Amino acid sequence: MSFNLKDYNEKVKNYIGVNVWWDIQTASIPVGLMKETLSSVGLNPDLIDRSSNKVAFKRAGKALTRIRHENATHATMSRPIADKPNTVVIGIVSETVEKNDETLDYQVQTTARLDKETGKISVEGKHGDAMLTKYRHFKRVVTGDDIRGLLKFIIEQSCGGCALRRHGGIYFVPKIKVGLVAKLEELVSKLDCGSLTIFRVSDASTERQVAWQSVEDEIIKKIDRITFAVGNIEKREPAIKRQSDRLDKVQNMLEYYVELCDTETVAQSITAKLQAAEKLISDKIAEIQKNTKE
Repeated sequence: MSFNLKDYNEKVKNYIGVNVWWDIQTASIPVGLMKETLSSVGLNPDLIDRSSNKVAFKRAGKALTRIRHENATHATMSRPIADKPNTVVIGIVSETVEKNDETLDYQVQTTARLDKETGKISVEGKHGDAMLTKYRHFKRVVTGDDIRGLLKFIIEQSCGGCALRRHGGIYFVPKIKVGLVAKLEELVSKLDCGSLTIFRVSDASTERQVAWQSVEDEIIKKIDRITFAVGNIEKREPAIKRQSDRLDKVQNMLEYYVELCDTETVAQSITAKLQAAEKLISDKIAEIQKNTKE
């Protein structure tokens, strides 16, 4: 008997949130169409825009890659050469395997340079026309990577989602944000670029415990990132205040999930990390203000 997810979700009337995951295929969607689709499902069209010159340039190089399979003797690959403040340089390299001689030979077939500011590229070698065509293409379209990044951003930043796995992939989202998740599901469906799955999490003690564990892990990661960022700020008080705002959001997220998961105690490590981060921010602001006056 096959499992029907829609029937299951309809039967789970009392739930604390949903688990969400997605499978996005290779996509090439015009930016204008992407913005229209975002608007049609009630999302901000400014959430996505044209790729930067650098991103489009690197994607163009990668699109020329031809991976060598186990029994093949040739491959074409895009290799980074330089990434400077104003210029990016990549090479399109041909790899040849001579099995009889047991040798491996590399040859640079194309060298491409991008001026980051103007967006102009210059190409020398075999793949000149193809590189220019691909670059123009990737400036005009949204790819599967863009869509995956957009979903991840909204789930984490707007839905308060917490990864159930260390490297993401499946997220728990509280019930209060299920409406926004439904918009993402509709977006993926309209774009016809894959699937987004929503699985209701029942209001049971074991399910709340699993959700709380993911929340603890996510909050610790957020605090660690904030602490690292603050430690690397030397002179910019506005930058410190932005990190302070992020820490406030983490605190609000913690308080919300404590109530949602009906947990009695917060791990001492989280409390200690929050206090340490608050002190670090306070000390850093005082230090910057003192140095400014001097």
